Amino acid sequence: MNKKILHYFQQDAVTAIIESLKKKQTPYVNAVTGFGKSLVMAHLTELALKKNKTVLQLVPNHTLCEQNYKQTYEYISEPNKIGICCAKLKRHETNKQCVIATQTSIVRRIKGLSFNVCLIDEADLVGIDDDNTYRKILAELKKNNPAMVIAGLTGSPYRQDQGMIHQGDNAVFTECCYESDIPRLIIEGYLSSVVTLNTPVHVDLDGVKIVKGEYDQTECGVRFHKIVDDAVQDFKRLFKENEIKTALIFASTIANGQRIVDQYGDDSECRLAHGGMTTHQRAEIIRWLTEGKGNRYLVNVGLYTRGFDFPELQCLVLLRATESMRLYVQILGRVLRTHEEKEYGYLIDYGTNVERFGPIDQLKPPKEPGNGEAPYKLCLECGTQNRLAAKACKECEAVFITLDDESGKYTMKTKAQVIQEREQKKWEYIDNPYLTFELAFSKKDGTPMVKMKVHDKFRHVMDYYICIEHKGRAGKNAVNFMFSILKDQNNFMELSKNAVLTAENLALLFSMHYDKYFKKMNRIVIGPGEGQFKEIKGVSYENY
Repeated sequence: MNKKILHYFQQDAVTAIIESLKKKQTPYVNAVTGFGKSLVMAHLTELALKKNKTVLQLVPNHTLCEQNYKQTYEYISEPNKIGICCAKLKRHETNKQCVIATQTSIVRRIKGLSFNVCLIDEADLVGIDDDNTYRKILAELKKNNPAMVIAGLTGSPYRQDQGMIHQGDNAVFTECCYESDIPRLIIEGYLSSVVTLNTPVHVDLDGVKIVKGEYDQTECGVRFHKIVDDAVQDFKRLFKENEIKTALIFASTIANGQRIVDQYGDDSECRLAHGGMTTHQRAEIIRWLTEGKGNRYLVNVGLYTRGFDFPELQCLVLLRATESMRLYVQILGRVLRTHEEKEYGYLIDYGTNVERFGPIDQLKPPKEPGNGEAPYKLCLECGTQNRLAAKACKECEAVFITLDDESGKYTMKTKAQVIQEREQKKWEYIDNPYLTFELAFSKKDGTPMVKMKVHDKFRHVMDYYICIEHKGRAGKNAVNFMFSILKDQNNFMELSKNAVLTAENLALLFSMHYDKYFKKMNRIVIGPGEGQFKEIKGVSYENY
């Protein structure tokens, strides 16, 4: 087998890392997906081994562990010096001169280990908090060998607050020593260009909460539910017009993902993958996408943003929204790899992500923490600056009330006033509620149960707990609730025989097959319950 030769940009990255280390810096390379990070790490490993240095390649998961091992094994002159430390691969070879390890496996065996060089793949995962797993590993290695040098590579060097990973008082990395030139790599044919297809369908994200720098995905699921049907018809048209045979479709929630598949209407062409499935099930779906024939459109929830390598992939469909530049770049990276059977990649964005961040070859510069003059809305009660789209103050929770004179001015209502008004309304009538379901656990004894979240248009109204595994009255109430909402009560015995009626399986059943087995609620009546809690006092159903 002929040894691979580094492209000019990969050699430039190697040189930049070495020069930065000479200056006593802790550098990283911003290398877009398709750049060839694993080959750069293999070359750096070879240089270190020739100087009789020990090397740790630190990777986030077993997939990248296999990829980096294969690349390094085929590249270096003495492959017998390489070992793997990865529980999923059932190898724990920490005594080799070069160890390629997942963070979760090496952290359990870190005591006493010493390396001269630590190369970190997906370096954006090195956090700023001391309880971050990568930081714990690095702290222990530095204790064992204070002279150890660290270098990283990443395709998305951004934190959730949009700052770069070398910024901040507690950052591990001190500089970005090299950055891939995406427009140039596209022009020169090393990366695929990405064409954004125009669509008239867009989600309305006004007022969606931002939690730890990211959109609340449950609320996003409510918003995307409103456009799913139109979006499916739209991307089916665009697939046909542009002869797109393979696509990765990103959804906000499992319920949204299942709705997309149901609306598409052909499970030979459109399938769903999510974290609730077994490893075997997901592997079968990936095999269908990567090895199958004909049209293959994979809807996924929370998967395949990192370490997923399928160069033939033609299109990305974003039926989810993100405030994270890091996640946005990771997602777009799935379609950047070149392949002889595709002219370029396509992007269909229903989540206004391109509007926020720009196309992949014209990314808007991320904001540095504390810098910039972003517009804001000032709370008149406590003086806190809030996002322009904020419905309530993030500090005191006073509510913004926009005046009707189109002046852009507003008044405020305190949290206490809001609570008082809410308590005065003893009954609420929620028309056409949107329901989401998730697994929860009793605070008293940990018994599993299903939490049904009731949403009215744009707000979360209440939680209702279906205690199917509880004893006594709570369990009986759960069974009665099941009987009341089943389309056909004979299905209860069918579901029971198939052991579906655990809380975990019931939550998945509600999320994925609600329309199949259960009546659609067109009104929920909510009234006061015990203490501060509200209860469902009545339900009416569509066509029942």
